[in-house]
Amino acid sequence: MQGGTIEALRQRLLDGEPTDRGSRLRRYSGPLREPEEDEQALWPEHVRAEARERRIAWFLHRPLFLEDPSEGDTGYWSIKPQPRGALMALVRQHRVALVASGHLHKARDFAFEGTRYIWSLASSFLVGATQPEMPGENRLGAVVYELDNATLTARIAEVPA
Repeated sequence: MQGGTIEALRQRLLDGEPTDRGSRLRRYSGPLREPEEDEQALWPEHVRAEARERRIAWFLHRPLFLEDPSEGDTGYWSIKPQPRGALMALVRQHRVALVASGHLHKARDFAFEGTRYIWSLASSFLVGATQPEMPGENRLGAVVYELDNATLTARIAEVPA
């Protein structure tokens, strides 16, 4: 993305402003148990209609799942099964192209049911022995995303020493 710092991009995401390439960034907090729940439940349909033929990318903190969406509760490491089920239904319904997440500080790039899932590794530190065995590569780095209306590329980059 041209012309912006991470902080500027974050603010544009929060404000729902157009990006340099004409696409819109939107924030979705997931299903709530608050009065805003109905409004948030309608939001993905609105975004899909607005996107027209453009593909949708989600950027989450926690991954939706570790190995399979039908897995049980993985505790701290991924989204709980009930909200995961609702979010997976939205991924399928709205043909989400990418679900990117961090949280685990591990690199993983895989496809499931036509959606690409990328776990972003950390540039700061690795999670130690407290992390149970799970997929992904335990190393430092970053994911570089290139997005425009028609294509998405992503690559894992090393952190300079």
